[in-house]
Amino acid sequence: MLQNAPDGAHRYGLPFVSKISFWTWPKSEINAWSLNLTSWRERRPQVILAGTGETLRMTQMRSIAEYLDDSKWQVLWSDGSLPKSEYIACMRQSQIVCTTSLTQRDFLVPRLNRWESKFTVTGRVWEGFAAGCVVVTNKAPVLNLLGFKPEKHYLALDAVLNDPDYLSSLSTSELEGIAASGHELFLALAKSSKNATLE
Repeated sequence: MLQNAPDGAHRYGLPFVSKISFWTWPKSEINAWSLNLTSWRERRPQVILAGTGETLRMTQMRSIAEYLDDSKWQVLWSDGSLPKSEYIACMRQSQIVCTTSLTQRDFLVPRLNRWESKFTVTGRVWEGFAAGCVVVTNKAPVLNLLGFKPEKHYLALDAVLNDPDYLSSLSTSELEGIAASGHELFLALAKSSKNATLE
């Protein structure tokens, strides 16, 4: 599993769930995102916000955009309009990426509610880590399982939503350290995923 913790997948009824499996990140993909990155301080002061998804996600992303209106950061929206090569280049030049890690309501089935995970770590999260950005997303069981800690490897989305000054209260050194820690842990996990064990 990559997007959900194994115990949640077992609860849903999936057998033989393995961890850690970054199967969507072969070496060529990791290199495209991670080789020869511009240092975090030298990047453009850009924040990429998830620009697709359900109402809850878009409401939260618009709230963050409003918070950033008078800040040093320029807001860009990730809405699938860029060719992949341009999207990767944009992410690699940005400092922060924000998205949710919640299962979208459109994908939930009421009759299966007690078995379904409320969390799904999306591709944008892994892309943000791969590109060396500060990732802002929900605390999710799979992130915890893999060793990602809020304020060490990423920033908790709720903290950003609850305090308009939260991002600006962090120093450049603190943000740079969070970006580096998240990036390094992601690369270590992606390299070790070939050693995943069946559960």
